[in-house]
Amino acid sequence: MTYRGVMGKFILLLLAAIVVFFIVSAVISTVIAALHLLFWVAVVLVVVFGAFKLSSGMRRREQR
Repeated sequence: MTYRGVMGKFILLLLAAIVVFFIVSAVISTVIAALHLLFWVAVVLVVVFGAFKLSSGMRRREQR
């Protein structure tokens, strides 16, 4: 193989590695953002259900 052919393959391999790196980091970033969103949804649900439990417990005590 000539120098030109070897360098061409090397540059293509380097570009392919960079593209794969960008795709993997984009996927990881998206997964982390989704987990972050799900965490805050879970926090809000816990607070809402806790408030409902507290308010239902207060109503039962008032009826006695």
